[in-house]
Amino acid sequence: MKRTFRSWISGLLLALVMSSFVCGIACAATIPEHTSNFYVNDFAGVFTDEQIKVMMDKAVKLCEEHDGAQVVITTISSLEGETVENYANQMYNKYKIGKDSMGVLVLMSVNDRKIRVEVGRTMQVYIPDSKAGKLMNTYAIPKLKQNMFAEGLMDLQDALVTEIKANLSGTIVEDGEEENEFYIPVLWIIVGLVIFLILLKLLESYIEEKERSRRYSSYGGWSGSSSSNIWYTSNSSSSSSSSNSSNNDSTIFSDDSSSFSGFDGCSDGGGASGDF
Repeated sequence: MKRTFRSWISGLLLALVMSSFVCGIACAATIPEHTSNFYVNDFAGVFTDEQIKVMMDKAVKLCEEHDGAQVVITTISSLEGETVENYANQMYNKYKIGKDSMGVLVLMSVNDRKIRVEVGRTMQVYIPDSKAGKLMNTYAIPKLKQNMFAEGLMDLQDALVTEIKANLSGTIVEDGEEENEFYIPVLWIIVGLVIFLILLKLLESYIEEKERSRRYSSYGGWSGSSSSNIWYTSNSSSSSSSSNSSNNDSTIFSDDSSSFSGFDGCSDGGGASGDF
């Protein structure tokens, strides 16, 4: 009797586990394939053809000029019960946005009234979570709340592209406006190295002079010191860097835009989400 009862309980638990697993698979949101445009996937139909063209121009130009950096805008009608974070993360990884994960996905769900800025692993250096949230709240959310979906997303795309270009070129940008300050780490490294070498040379000369004074008496002969000779050497090395530029095979989009696609990008869940 006990064995029968235990078998019944075991069978029930196994059935519950299997049903939960099957339900999880069945209930998972289906991520659609990207469109031939790739950079603008308007599944919810919020953009006009002219608006798509304007956005495509900016996205393609960014990718070509900055070695595979990509900003992809996607609209959907529903998240199908999935969280916006999980949906955006799955979509980013499926589309493989950005060369070496240098990409950003903006996902907006019209019916759920949610938006997510999903940032690639490498791009997070330039667009951290706080910056993604600030750009989203400044440029998109106010217009999305007024149901100006196209305008809000276009403004956000423009802000993201401007921010990425500024960071990659070394220009500090705050709220989309260029400042007069430039952050050029390589230049500061070179200046610091030069100053270090100068100080090192001065220190070397000072030590040699002190040693010379110690070893020779004021009469020009050897001093009574029995210390051994000390030799000082300085080695300076120079390094050179070379940059390899890769040709981008993307063609400015035309009637045949099937060549647009992602690279090898992946996201570790960084970014920002919002409601409107």
